[in-house]
Amino acid sequence: PVAGWIVFGSSADAVRAHPAVSATLSHQGIFDYLFFYTSPAPETIYRILVPIGPNEERYLLLRMAADLARQLSGEVIPLQVITVPDPLAIEEGRRMARERNALFRWSVNLAGDLGVPIYPITRLARSVPDGIIDTAAEESCNLVFMAWPAKSSGQEARIGSILSLVARGVSSDVAVVAYH
Repeated sequence: PVAGWIVFGSSADAVRAHPAVSATLSHQGIFDYLFFYTSPAPETIYRILVPIGPNEERYLLLRMAADLARQLSGEVIPLQVITVPDPLAIEEGRRMARERNALFRWSVNLAGDLGVPIYPITRLARSVPDGIIDTAAEESCNLVFMAWPAKSSGQEARIGSILSLVARGVSSDVAVVAYH
């Protein structure tokens, strides 16, 4: 795979034909798809992790990921990372997660009408990048699909620290959607 590319096409074949695309296939996922006409989790052919932060364009990001997953017979995993500072007890982290889950569920419910399997995860982690990197590895994700609030004109656009750490820390491809 070539870093920095995102490829869209009118079909899975069109996407796979691009030289920057290297999709890893699951033999069990292919069998399930041919036998059951679907690829149930966790053996789907292509898995897209979508970290969702508090100020991002949730619906747009989930819709784009769902469109890509539909073309690749894949699934979308929306991820909410709740940071738990070192001295904080895990019970306090769970309380924080319950409080923040309403907005996360709303985002996922909107995306539920998009016609692909969606499996949301809320993760407690010491940092947002660690939560994303660990989830991408544990869920065997093929792509991490992230949003990046681009700077307004006149300011130098720089990749954020979370995105930078995630791009270096995951073994999967990373796609970035910049928005104003």
